[in-house]
Amino acid sequence: MTILYEDYNHFRRLHPLTLLYGLIRNLPYLLITFYLGIYQRQTEELIYIGIFLLVGMVIIPAAILRWYYFTFMISDKEIIIKSGILAKKQRTIPIERVQNLNVKQDLIQRILGIARLQIETAGDTSAEGVLEFVKLKDADEINRIIRTYQHNLSNTEFSEAEFKVPSKSSESFNSTEHGNTLLKMTNRDVFVYGMIRLRPLFLVYGAWAMSYLSQFQFLQEKVFSYLDDTFTSFFELPIIYLIPLILVFVLFSVIISWLIDIIWTFVQFYGFKIVKDGNKLFASYGMLSRYSITIPLKKLQQITISTNPVKKKFDFFTMILHTAGYDITMKSSPAAVPLAKRSVLNQIAQQIYPVNLPETFKSISEKSIRRAFVLYFILSIPVFVSSLWIFEVYGLITLAILPLLYYFAILRWRHRGYEISDNLIFVRQGVWNQKVNVIPAEKIQTLHIVSTIFQRRLNLATIHIDTAASGGLNDATIPDIDLETAEMVLQDINIAFKKSNKVTTI
Repeated sequence: MTILYEDYNHFRRLHPLTLLYGLIRNLPYLLITFYLGIYQRQTEELIYIGIFLLVGMVIIPAAILRWYYFTFMISDKEIIIKSGILAKKQRTIPIERVQNLNVKQDLIQRILGIARLQIETAGDTSAEGVLEFVKLKDADEINRIIRTYQHNLSNTEFSEAEFKVPSKSSESFNSTEHGNTLLKMTNRDVFVYGMIRLRPLFLVYGAWAMSYLSQFQFLQEKVFSYLDDTFTSFFELPIIYLIPLILVFVLFSVIISWLIDIIWTFVQFYGFKIVKDGNKLFASYGMLSRYSITIPLKKLQQITISTNPVKKKFDFFTMILHTAGYDITMKSSPAAVPLAKRSVLNQIAQQIYPVNLPETFKSISEKSIRRAFVLYFILSIPVFVSSLWIFEVYGLITLAILPLLYYFAILRWRHRGYEISDNLIFVRQGVWNQKVNVIPAEKIQTLHIVSTIFQRRLNLATIHIDTAASGGLNDATIPDIDLETAEMVLQDINIAFKKSNKVTTI
């Protein structure tokens, strides 16, 4: 018997707090515009007055109209979303196509008690439907409704206790309350993860922040003018003192970046928990922004097991699951296991998809070393030129990095390889971020060989293995193998694909 949920069986709007959230999100930009234009007077005031008039007369009314004309409904067969002020749009999502229901809350949304619900299907590389925003308890209710309708359509028996009409008193979207807990990270685990993650991203963020803050006059007068004078005096020092000071500055910057990354990681993965319930995984994590992620194992396309030299020293690894239909706007798939010992990772993997990594891998061609070194040398030419321009003859010291570039090219070759088993293809790559992509043969969409003009000179080629995961962004490649070997590898993969008979083993 089909159960209809009357509250969602007719068109309804998003929560009114959506408008307040939009105003709060844009308030800092408006205040900065006001400060730079009216108070600080960096340019003509009329421009900024015009901006405020535009906001008041066009942008704010348009935001209200967008909210008013955005409606959605959920029936036992489909989800319908209508939007648009002048150009009307209607998006219909069949219930059986829904794969992922992900919920995100940033700090402001948590204070307001609203959440962003993202509906993903197997056929799209971006979210097919996004509800910005609904009450948190409504997100939980929508999740239960869709799961109930899906069980009805699949003619699967289910208990009314499990799929009863959602309670109006439900306070949170948390699918990790039931099922088999695969991993629950303590605060110590998350802190350790932050310590050995070691990403230099915050050096880039720091440079961006400095350039942005330099627009403010009081900072220019009190901070940046002092820094300019300091750097001018700094570069007037003798070269014998300048180089050690530069090295100390770089080391200090790396340490600061590392400490910030630890804090960032702790806030991001705080309270991480992943649970297996039937053929789906449910993960929840986050301190300020809270995430609830659904990973449908039926749509699993590829597994990535990664580490770095520090993590590997302590026998720690990360596992990421790539599924069809995952939203590529999130840049990467969520980590099913952010950090775990190899033995724990193997136990978890056996409950998801049995994977035993090979002890050895077949190497790519040694000619790859030459190609990589030439590429690194070309990319380093601006560094050499800049050092000669700044430090004159002393800039020749930078040529000492050439042996390091060649050594790095060797490491790159050593850490690349592949192996083909009866039903799995393993592709290894990465010097610092070392990872092994595991691709079930039955998940392969296309196989093709590419040989660039530079590869053809060395009789080399690259094999591309495409899956339905993330529109090809996470697909594995086997680069720089001899052309004859590439043909044989392609045949071996085709044999593994035929043996699998496209039967999903999950």
